Amino acid sequence: EFSPAAQAHLASIPTIVLEYPHIESQIAADVRFTTAVYGIHATGTAYRMDETPIPLRKVCESPYPTDETVLRGRTRRNTTVNFSGSAAAGALVDVRIESASSMTLRGTLVGPAAVAPRGLHTEAIA
Repeated sequence: EFSPAAQAHLASIPTIVLEYPHIESQIAADVRFTTAVYGIHATGTAYRMDETPIPLRKVCESPYPTDETVLRGRTRRNTTVNFSGSAAAGALVDVRIESASSMTLRGTLVGPAAVAPRGLHTEAIA
């Protein structure tokens, strides 16, 4: 649970929350994304306290995207683009922009992904 000071600060800034299905959030967010649960709906990695990685396997299907799918993508002007579709981190992709807010764009992947040179961020081209 967040402290009263942390809750007050979060209420004073634009907030985006990624949350799992059927879990009630403590944060009043401006934007919410329900995402897949790693180790249930998606493969992933958990880390023990000694920093040993533990691979997690997907055990059932989910209609929800992973955190990675929701969070990847930026334009040349550094605007965040959230898009549906499959592209590796670091790939340059074409995205059809379908909606916009004051801080982000949302769209759908429309073309194949091209691998970006090492060190470049994922970039969605609108």
